[in-house]
Amino acid sequence: MLNALFCWNDVLIALLMMPSAEHRTLMVGVTSLRGQYSADIPTFASGVLIAAVPVLAVYLFFQRRIADAVTAGSTKG
Repeated sequence: MLNALFCWNDVLIALLMMPSAEHRTLMVGVTSLRGQYSADIPTFASGVLIAAVPVLAVYLFFQRRIADAVTAGSTKG
């Protein structure tokens, strides 16, 4: 789950490798909602919320399997 979040939030490489507007990733698009000298906080917050919904939905769908996988390696025998 942490690896998925790391890949999801990897903004720097996407900014460096894909500078054109047609090939933006989701997090680069959310970052571009913020201006250079000013920030429209409600727009930025709604973009972050929209970007977080798919990861949250996947986690909630697989919550039991993730918890079982984490605890499976912690018990002996």
